[in-house]
Amino acid sequence: MIIHPSHSRKDLIEVCEVFNIEIEDMYDVPKAKLVAEMVLILSYVDYIEPEDEFYFIQDIDELIDYLTEPNQEKLLTITQREKIIQDARDLVFYCKNGFQLLPKFNDVEEVKNTALSIQPHGDISTVRRALALLKDDNKIKPVILPKMSKKVQRLLEKKETIRKSHIVKFNVKKGKVLVEFD
Repeated sequence: MIIHPSHSRKDLIEVCEVFNIEIEDMYDVPKAKLVAEMVLILSYVDYIEPEDEFYFIQDIDELIDYLTEPNQEKLLTITQREKIIQDARDLVFYCKNGFQLLPKFNDVEEVKNTALSIQPHGDISTVRRALALLKDDNKIKPVILPKMSKKVQRLLEKKETIRKSHIVKFNVKKGKVLVEFD
């Protein structure tokens, strides 16, 4: 088994924490040693606890497949990521300026093509924001929704539940009140 190099040291430590893979001094060792230790441990482990929160991995074979494949979050190069973010910013500009095509776009088809090109990269927050603002444009039908990994979806759901639980509500109680002064 060979762990794909696109998985960062931080990602590997997170995998170790989630799946209870105990490596001595895993927070202090370099990535190469961490990879070697993980390969050694995973070669003789038969069972891991299924994880349905972020990784959606049920057994050891799925974990090995996940680690040998390229990291889905790291597939973009820096220049590709910057281009996607710039396209998303152009869409935000288009939406904030009352859906006026000029100066960023020439026609509605170009807007739609730009939105479709950034749609698969919904893990980037700017893309999610641009596509959420684009929902209000009546010229773009059907609505283009961002595609996100299950991990990001879960994180956003958790943030939303925390946000909703901290909303202060105004309560009005009706009835008679007795006020006494001494």
